[in-house]
Amino acid sequence: MTRQWLPDEQAIAKVKSPEAGDAPFDLHIYPWTERDPASPHGWRCVVPIGLVKPRSRGTLTLRLEGGELKTEVNHGYLADPRDVNAMRYGMEWAEEIIDTGISEFSRYLGPRINPMEGLTTDWIAANHRHYWHPVGTCTMGMPATGGVVDHRGAVHGIDNLYIADASVFPDIPRGTTALPTTVVGERIASFLMEDN
Repeated sequence: MTRQWLPDEQAIAKVKSPEAGDAPFDLHIYPWTERDPASPHGWRCVVPIGLVKPRSRGTLTLRLEGGELKTEVNHGYLADPRDVNAMRYGMEWAEEIIDTGISEFSRYLGPRINPMEGLTTDWIAANHRHYWHPVGTCTMGMPATGGVVDHRGAVHGIDNLYIADASVFPDIPRGTTALPTTVVGERIASFLMEDN
């Protein structure tokens, strides 16, 4: 018998919630497997719902306290009610697909560990986690519109300080940030080489 290896994470679907507007999709539904000593078989399957275009925005505040620079990070997760609505929609969509058994995936699932009865805003907030690809903390754009760097990655108002990573993205991409971050880094590096 030959066994074929499958990656631990597979995309089931890219889903468009009612909050997506004109976007082709705003949710990424992707199961993965992980070890679970409490499970009879030692493994469990998790089906997260990733909101790829959240409207909520966090803040980073810098302040001086006693001559020392302090930072305060507020992620602002689910601050916009449209994000909560989109997450609820995605969870209900995934639950329906799994429960109706219309996908091949369903036959591999055992009993549900965390049923989603009473899918309240509080439950969603308490069980929500980040989606691994934070961007836009120092967005590219004009200072009047909140931009921190110009099109060459130069920080507005500070000489010889450049940013060349995902933090300059003015908008959140609908996928992994690895490739666009590499492109931004290489492009800004080429500007720096031209200048020197």
